[in-house]
Amino acid sequence: MPYQFNIRFIAPSSKSCDITDEESVRENLMKFKGDVVLHAAALTDVKGIQADSMEAIAVNVLGTMNIIKGCHRFNKKLVFIYTDYVFDGERGNYDINDPINPLSKYAKTKAAAELLVRTIEEALVIRTSFFGYDFPYEKAAVDQWSSKDYVDVIAPLILG
Repeated sequence: MPYQFNIRFIAPSSKSCDITDEESVRENLMKFKGDVVLHAAALTDVKGIQADSMEAIAVNVLGTMNIIKGCHRFNKKLVFIYTDYVFDGERGNYDINDPINPLSKYAKTKAAAELLVRTIEEALVIRTSFFGYDFPYEKAAVDQWSSKDYVDVIAPLILG
């Protein structure tokens, strides 16, 4: 069933809104007439970030800080799309109040960004895990459980 929402939105590309550039974020938010900013931008190449985390720090942490500043300046509420990678995976079935224990450099940049978002009152953090339909691996593990879902399943739930 296709979802339909009576929501007007803008979704600038990373070229038209470079979140690592505070001025770029400011210019985009100045034009945006809505009340809510849905922040889903992130560098997510887990293996690449493990080798070199500087770009991920810029995008995931500094970029999030720039969005927080822009939301504050223009009185926008912030919804931050977040990852379950901040948990160490030792237990599973994590609750929103469970302590985080990020292990990878990617997870640490996302944890740092979430902690920044948690400092502002007009924000909502949504921890989710999703993927596209193309399975990028030759084989799958048979002894693991995941609550991941497809982007087109999760996105309408966030908007609804």
